[in-house]
Amino acid sequence: MTEARLQELKSKIDELAADTCHIDDEDCSICLSPIPSAGNVTTACNHSFCLSCFLKHIDTKNTCPLCRGEIRSPAEIARRRRNDGDWERLAHYVRMAASSGIGLNRTFYILTSSNSQENFELHAANLYRHFLENRNIRAMTEIRRREAQQRRQTRRSRDRENGIVVGAKMRLNPNGDPGARRHLRIALDGQDDNKLATITKVMIVNIDVKFDDDDDKVVRFRKDSPHYTLVE
Repeated sequence: MTEARLQELKSKIDELAADTCHIDDEDCSICLSPIPSAGNVTTACNHSFCLSCFLKHIDTKNTCPLCRGEIRSPAEIARRRRNDGDWERLAHYVRMAASSGIGLNRTFYILTSSNSQENFELHAANLYRHFLENRNIRAMTEIRRREAQQRRQTRRSRDRENGIVVGAKMRLNPNGDPGARRHLRIALDGQDDNKLATITKVMIVNIDVKFDDDDDKVVRFRKDSPHYTLVE
């Protein structure tokens, strides 16, 4: 081999060595240690860091540690080149994971810590499925709450229309029925018949009343009971 050829090969080897050690010649601005040639990351703003340092940083901040530029997408930490089809698929799952409520920083961490793209896609799909399930549960809970609120409002409106409100006057009327007196827990001899009482509580089905001449005597009626008459 000629001397000229040896010099040419030596020059190429020196160039390759220089390219390989380029990262090692830089210090990570986070930990201030030399950046290894393996396990490093370069952002879109062309700043390089140790991969482990950078992942810890973006877990709380979505900016470049050096220039504070916004970290816009996981493509800025690419471990290998992907063709357009692979990137479109990956971007779809990145959007899916980020929209599941964990945010871009956490999505980025899951992406870079996954041992394969397939593993990340499965994780992202599961996150999104759980998000949809929880959203549906919350939606159904809210629907039931609104329906119950509407029923309460309707019932209260109907009670007001019928005069069944706290403070309204009513007269007991067991119609001489001993069974009704026993059920209402009033005097069986009829001495409580036709007494005036005041509504003190209105519930869904029942109402509580107190005799006007005895503050301690409480009687509970069903709203549809035939044994009382409201007094105008």
